[in-house]
Amino acid sequence: MADTEKDLNNLLKILHGRKTLTVPQKFIL
Repeated sequence: MADTEKDLNNLLKILHGRKTLTVPQKFIL
């Protein structure tokens, strides 16, 4: 359970990071 929770948290962090990174790129481009 703990491992899966860590994986889910990591995925959420990655997705959130992608969103915050890709959105500014779109505005810059």
